Amino acid sequence: MPATTYLLRADQVPSPLAMPAGFDRTAATTLSFPPGTAYAQMPWAINGRLSAEHMNRLLVDLANYGMYGGNGFGIFDGFNVAAGAGLDVTVSAGHGMGPGPIYLPDTAHGSLPNNTTVYLWLVLAPGAFPDSAIVSHGTNPAAPPAGTIFHLATLTTAGGIVTAIDGSGVPYLRGGFVVRTTFDRGAPLDTPPVPIRTITQAGMYDWHAGAHRPLGNPVFQGSFGAHVQLVAADAPTQVLTPTGAGLHVSLPVSPIYGTPPLVIVNGAPTGGNSFDLKVGSTVVATLAPGMSAGPIVTVPDTTGHAAYSSSTITPNSF
Repeated sequence: MPATTYLLRADQVPSPLAMPAGFDRTAATTLSFPPGTAYAQMPWAINGRLSAEHMNRLLVDLANYGMYGGNGFGIFDGFNVAAGAGLDVTVSAGHGMGPGPIYLPDTAHGSLPNNTTVYLWLVLAPGAFPDSAIVSHGTNPAAPPAGTIFHLATLTTAGGIVTAIDGSGVPYLRGGFVVRTTFDRGAPLDTPPVPIRTITQAGMYDWHAGAHRPLGNPVFQGSFGAHVQLVAADAPTQVLTPTGAGLHVSLPVSPIYGTPPLVIVNGAPTGGNSFDLKVGSTVVATLAPGMSAGPIVTVPDTTGHAAYSSSTITPNSF
């Protein structure tokens, strides 16, 4: 059975769900609290005015604090996805926060379609609080079922079995933040609709004011066995270890003036492979094991656009 991996970038998994408007505390005496959700028949909502006015308002506060104090929807604990026989999957019992506390009381079982990528979702279901969640699935990451709270996993099926389970992008509530893990080499390549912290291969980023903002100085460290094209969102420091000969790394196309300087390091041990550093199709440096190029800065070119300063690409030895 496949173990859960985290090998997908932020733009390859479902986006976090946007939160609804906060619930109105003054409307908490109605039997439809909160409006339009599955909490309409809570015991304390139907036992008289005292319960309706006070207990319902308490739950309104809890729902609002959970959504906005914790920055959004996510998992407290549980909801572990595992493959069974054939195309069967299980999701363990768990607790989370949606538009109010969410609880899956027992292990959920389901069967997936074959030979495709499948997205598992936790969905708000009609029923008495707190047994208010069910598990659903679909094949379109941009079209979750109605009532979806968050996604639980990305699965691959082939040949009548589940071949991969990936937890990239699944939201967890940790320390007052919604936190997810993705496979990006630097900043996540998405634009989430809610505040979220992302742990990537290079470090941690907080989504705030329309940008993924790094916490500290992100550094990517990894090996590569094929040519690498860096992109603007990649961490400015790249420690790259080639696993074969004749490989190259290309700097981001269309550099942006004023971005952090780039440092490219060959992380291979002595006696390992070198790799070429390219700008477009031009080799500008060859990095032997233990050598680096940079900090590579951008400067205005003769057309008013940004270009890499050739004098900053000279290889350096440690």
